[in-house]
Amino acid sequence: MWAGSDQGWTAACTLVAGILVWGGIGALLDRVFGTWPVLFAIGAFIGNFAAIYLIYVRFFPGEKSRAA
Repeated sequence: MWAGSDQGWTAACTLVAGILVWGGIGALLDRVFGTWPVLFAIGAFIGNFAAIYLIYVRFFPGEKSRAA
């Protein structure tokens, strides 16, 4: 029943951490430059896509592009 739940939690925490870290960096830069919420939104999107990429690399290491 609980088999594989550790991988699910790892993926979920990676996704949340990426959004929080990069969104936080964007929020700090927004405070410095006075551009709220532009850099926060950009940071959250970058964190989201970076986390998805990290999850893909970690859990699908053997997948290769078949376009060649």
